Amino acid sequence: MKNKICLICCRGGSKTIKNKNIKNFAGKPLLSWTIEEALKSKIFDKIILSTDSKRIQKIGKKYNILIPGLRPKKLAEANSNQFDTHKYIFKKLNINDSNSVVCVLNNNPFISYKLLKKSYKIFKKFKYKKIIADYTKVDGDYI
Repeated sequence: MKNKICLICCRGGSKTIKNKNIKNFAGKPLLSWTIEEALKSKIFDKIILSTDSKRIQKIGKKYNILIPGLRPKKLAEANSNQFDTHKYIFKKLNINDSNSVVCVLNNNPFISYKLLKKSYKIFKKFKYKKIIADYTKVDGDYI
């Protein structure tokens, strides 16, 4: 059985709202919403937080999830290639397609554990190799 891994990439910088990922959103840091929903889904064997920020890392540590150190600044800039970040983390943790199924979650407070469970159920039922969530740019940020 392959490991089911959730990778949450969350950088410290933001072009539109300074420190948005750690700002209070409806009673808790924005990042907390994503981590809690991933945990509630009970799908994943590992939840990994990739960040370049000690403040974001501190939030992740409260949830006892895997944080493999801070990633290099060159992988955490507004124009950084997200796939380079994924490759960096996967290589660092020895994750590959033969040993894992990976879900990459954007830090989004509107992703629910029910949506994650439903998506995973479809993934398994139809024996898909990948599920891709798309996003669009709204007011300078991607949702």
